[in-house]
Amino acid sequence: MKFLGWEIFHDDFWELLFKFGLDLLVVYILIRRIYYPIHRKKDFLFTYFLFNVLIFFLCGPSSASCATAPSRSASRT
Repeated sequence: MKFLGWEIFHDDFWELLFKFGLDLLVVYILIRRIYYPIHRKKDFLFTYFLFNVLIFFLCGPSSASCATAPSRSASRT
């Protein structure tokens, strides 16, 4: 998306947003539909969601950039 000739959102942003939405959907199913009906403890629900978001944004974007980086062994040939 461009605004006044500037790139506002890159394609990677939409990919990250899609992965985050998918991650939240899976975690919602795991926490609210599986964990909560069995244990009936509301004490940690928010914490589980918050830890999931934190871990997603710490590990998710960094692993994508590492996976696309050229390897050092490829340049030695």
